[in-house]
Amino acid sequence: VSMRVTCPQEWIVLGNAPTETTAPGVWEMAPTRPISTYLVTVVAGPYATVSRVHDGVKIGLHARRSMTQELERSAEDVFAVTAQCIDGFGELFGSRLPFGDAYHQVFVPDLTAGAMENPACVTFREEYLYRGAVTRAQIESRASTIAHEMAHQWFGDLVTMRWWEDLWLSLIHI
Repeated sequence: VSMRVTCPQEWIVLGNAPTETTAPGVWEMAPTRPISTYLVTVVAGPYATVSRVHDGVKIGLHARRSMTQELERSAEDVFAVTAQCIDGFGELFGSRLPFGDAYHQVFVPDLTAGAMENPACVTFREEYLYRGAVTRAQIESRASTIAHEMAHQWFGDLVTMRWWEDLWLSLIHI
């Protein structure tokens, strides 16, 4: 899959592969590895971004600009969990991220599911960027969802099984 997106010049565009501006308001997404059609993702908008590099992997966190304060407040925890998952799954499977050296997590409004495991560009309910006081249970729930969606990068995104009923993911899907 490869794409060209035309949008307002001040927006950012993210997807399943690296994107770059090729002209004012025009973004090109590099071709991806083969993926199922339901996993093809484009996120475009006036997003706030916080990013880090962990062991050669660029981790980007994104949210609506009106959620910048909540994004920045959650960033350290989200980065820590994501880095632990990158290391743990990389060691477990003997393979770094299957979809490149960038991993974006986008907190979007009105997502009906908890999250969606789109390769290299996972979307999460905006509610995971907590406003006000946060309980330990909320932090653990977000960490569990981050780990679960990252597991999909190897299970389900990289390969598609013939029989979904017997997969461990069907038992714990959030």
